Amino acid sequence: MTLICLSIASLLQSCETKENKNPEKDTNEETKISQIEIDINKAIEGAYKVWYVKKGDNPDFSKYENYYTSNAIFQDFKKDTVIVSLLSDGVEEFKDAFKAGHLFSFDEREIGSETTYFGNVAHRISYHIYHTNTNDSITKRGVNSIQLVKIKGKWKTQSILRQIESDKYQFPKKYDSFR
Repeated sequence: MTLICLSIASLLQSCETKENKNPEKDTNEETKISQIEIDINKAIEGAYKVWYVKKGDNPDFSKYENYYTSNAIFQDFKKDTVIVSLLSDGVEEFKDAFKAGHLFSFDEREIGSETTYFGNVAHRISYHIYHTNTNDSITKRGVNSIQLVKIKGKWKTQSILRQIESDKYQFPKKYDSFR
């Protein structure tokens, strides 16, 4: 008979056998989403939504400070070099691209992720897709390594390191439906 110990607290109190476990009650802590993960997911979702612009609209960054720290940085691979800039500078470049007519719609969405956290620090590997000037097809796919910090009870993005898919760096096969 194999014993399943559900947590340190339940280990100290008791253990259940597989045969006695109530199948309607999920007590496996690893399968539950913690409030921390829910909060991180909301922070990431909001951070991506800030950049969403539908055709005919202008970029609206009024909620930017809700999801990014004031000194958030953006890092991007260009050839074999990492370019580092303040994310706020990227916001201005993004707005300018709309004003100049180079962009008229933009949608970046997360399609998969892996998150780890400890205390006030979290790390998210975020697989995402871009729709640039079209909603009919994906213009590119990328991976963001996002570092978040919890400040005054709220998770915010502190840094993003991006790698765009290329012939050299292919997406995992499980995301092939997002092409």
